[in-house]
Amino acid sequence: MQQDRYFHNNTKSNSKTAIQIIDQYNIIYFDTYMQIHQPKITQFENSEVFYNKATEIIIDQILDTTSQEGLARICLSGGSTPLPIYNQLSKNSNLNWYDIELFQTDERFIDPSSEESNQFQIEKALTPKILDNLKHFYKINTTLEKKTNT
Repeated sequence: MQQDRYFHNNTKSNSKTAIQIIDQYNIIYFDTYMQIHQPKITQFENSEVFYNKATEIIIDQILDTTSQEGLARICLSGGSTPLPIYNQLSKNSNLNWYDIELFQTDERFIDPSSEESNQFQIEKALTPKILDNLKHFYKINTTLEKKTNT
């Protein structure tokens, strides 16, 4: 079972919001206003409803954070589960991408141009138009040479 996590920190109010995607039908959403040990768990009837709701939650958090802080920071997991969400985010016209910083959370040690690369898949889902307008996209460098012990 794949588990992807999305976090949002609001430094002024000291709140933290996390969205944990369990699979294509289950999502856990909690913040510091709820008890961490009692998150709101929502199950969806199908993946389309799931992806729409997950995207809606993320967009609401981005808009809330950018209106309060001027900048939203989002950690992006790799793998196939979150890609439909990234596709939907890229189509949302309410987001000001210049106020958003993205952080890649995981990567395979392969060339970033490989179709198996998480970076490649994320960039493909978000489209060049979005990537060109981002505040910044922090990627994992997989072009470093492997250090050997001699």
